[in-house]
Amino acid sequence: MEISGASTSQSMEVISAQLAQGQQKQDGKAVQELVAAAEVPQAAPASRPGLGGNINIKV
Repeated sequence: MEISGASTSQSMEVISAQLAQGQQKQDGKAVQELVAAAEVPQAAPASRPGLGGNINIKV
């Protein structure tokens, strides 16, 4: 009887690991989609590249 109990326990662990792996794959795909959606195209160069270059900040 213990043998079948151990077998059932191992089967549950395998199923749990498979479910966790599936969840990780789904999470990874979701993260990739979010990163792709959040990518901002590069801004065009400023018409005056020196603008803001002479700002002095005193602390």
